[in-house]
Amino acid sequence: MYRRTLADLDLTDRAEYGGKAAHLGHAARLGCPVLPGVAVSTRLFQRFVDQGALLSEVSLILSTMQPRTMAQFQAAAWAIRSAFRIRRMAQDIRAELIAAFRETAAPLVAVRSSATNEDSPTRSFI
Repeated sequence: MYRRTLADLDLTDRAEYGGKAAHLGHAARLGCPVLPGVAVSTRLFQRFVDQGALLSEVSLILSTMQPRTMAQFQAAAWAIRSAFRIRRMAQDIRAELIAAFRETAAPLVAVRSSATNEDSPTRSFI
């Protein structure tokens, strides 16, 4: 399984679920009011990236374009976003995401996505 409820997470889960989710889980365990939520593992994203050889394509885009100016970086970002958009998501990955949504039992959800190291002790207030 590639998902866990926020209440099931603690600070040891930073690497796999991200700092924000780990801290929310920790806060919930301390009795702080935290809305129910589900965190999806970085392993699920890694499976998506591996399945479509996306890392190779991103490397190729960057090595071919070699962006140096803001306009070039914007063009490279557009090409990378396009590479992600055109990929088909494997059925098992799609099923895991749908299960995570259903697990919230909410009519609407908010999605937060970031790199797991964006919420590290050196890059975020703790």
